Amino acid sequence: MSPKVSVIIPVYNVESYLQRSLDSVINQTLKDIEIICINDGSTDNSLDILKEYASKDKRIKIIDLAVNQGVANARNIALENANGEYVGFVDPDDYIDLNFYEELYKKAQETDADIAKGVLVEEKVNGETKISKLNERIVEKSKFHFTYELPSAIFKFPFISDNNIIFMPDLKVEEDVVFLHEAILNTKKVEIAGNVNYYYIRRHNSLNDEIYDKTKMDSAYKTVLYIAEMYNRALNKQLSSQVYLIHYVENMHFLIDYTIKKTNDKELKIKCIEIFTELFEKCLLRSELEDIFRIKYDKILDFIKSKDNMKLYEIYQKYKNFLNYCQIENLKNKVKKDLKNEQSICNYTGI
Repeated sequence: MSPKVSVIIPVYNVESYLQRSLDSVINQTLKDIEIICINDGSTDNSLDILKEYASKDKRIKIIDLAVNQGVANARNIALENANGEYVGFVDPDDYIDLNFYEELYKKAQETDADIAKGVLVEEKVNGETKISKLNERIVEKSKFHFTYELPSAIFKFPFISDNNIIFMPDLKVEEDVVFLHEAILNTKKVEIAGNVNYYYIRRHNSLNDEIYDKTKMDSAYKTVLYIAEMYNRALNKQLSSQVYLIHYVENMHFLIDYTIKKTNDKELKIKCIEIFTELFEKCLLRSELEDIFRIKYDKILDFIKSKDNMKLYEIYQKYKNFLNYCQIENLKNKVKKDLKNEQSICNYTGI
């Protein structure tokens, strides 16, 4: 018999947090789970802690990687070794409610959902907690808002394997974003279990707090290109033209916003502009995209079309909200003139 849920935990130098995380998983009220821990070349005592827990709980499987391969590769290796009906992910410095997987499994079974998602609670460095509002946007607007908070959900394992959904191994950051985009494009719905929490621990040295170096920014730039390719493949198959445009432009916004938050390097900012114009050129609904930009950025549109990246960079530096939220709001307003709300168009499957 397959376990109900395979819980995947990538581990790298987290000895101070690992025991609390493991305790929350091994003490789940859903007992029929397997726990796959990938020691990703840790140099602290993480592996010893894993071995101690595995000696007491036969559900724990340790995969020991001699050299650090990154979280994307670690999770992929675990997926290759998973046997559960569903698969979930826990980061080793986070923890979960003790009935987390029981409630998600119950919700997925009752609704025959490919994906069932709980609530993410962020615990900040100062001890304050913040409950994510993402589930409200998913329910009120569409499934396409589920592009982050990966560990707060479980995924039907055949759904993942049949659609060949993996973590892109060349990504150092945002590998979960690409995974989720692929999953959301291929599922018809995301079910929400609002009564169980995943606790995300904000640390001083968390990836989310960093100013990124070139390697990580290059990875982030690859992310937006991967997502653009996905949406181009999905147009008129899983996506209507309206939904395609909304989320293609949001991907362009993500590129700009991410760069503003993560780097002060001029070279990387110029590369951001270059990728922005590349995304513009690759859009399969180019004329519609140009119409959107003309609403607010008619002059800038000429620079985008001519790939005058240095001029665009000058504008980018002068106006911090350059190509930020305005074009997305204009796009949504334009779409909603003919359609009642985003939910109605995002239910489109094209099949």
